[in-house]
Amino acid sequence: MAERQYRTLTKRTVDRLSVSGKDAIFWDSDLPGSGVRVYPSGKKVFVVQTRAFGRSKRVSLGTHGDTNFSVDHARKKATDIIARIKTGQPPAPPEPAPDPTVADLAGRYEREYVAMHCKPLTISTGSRCASISGRPSASASSRTSSTRTSNSAQSM
Repeated sequence: MAERQYRTLTKRTVDRLSVSGKDAIFWDSDLPGSGVRVYPSGKKVFVVQTRAFGRSKRVSLGTHGDTNFSVDHARKKATDIIARIKTGQPPAPPEPAPDPTVADLAGRYEREYVAMHCKPLTISTGSRCASISGRPSASASSRTSSTRTSNSAQSM
């Protein structure tokens, strides 16, 4: 097993790192668990490795040389990820839920408000208007196609 190589990681030192043969990880002496993995092709990827709850976890942060990814940015991101892993959370925060669409909000309104506060005739009129406007509703989808054709025949 290769000996761990510790260095103070700065832009200049990361730019000068190179390997021949196999890839190697150069660990940051300022922040334990943070380092840069250097591949023989010259690609350099910032990594974090830490232990929590008896398991080792290694996470890639980003590639050195990207326009918005510096050594300082990698160090800040590494401290956040190490803290999240130590508290038992996943390394990356969960993605936020997508914003609801108008159809989602209309369906929620129909389920949560109309069903509780409106009379049956109002509910049927509202769902009929919704189906005419093109938005499917819960009560409109329960109708059969024969009911729709008979309604259109009566209106003519």
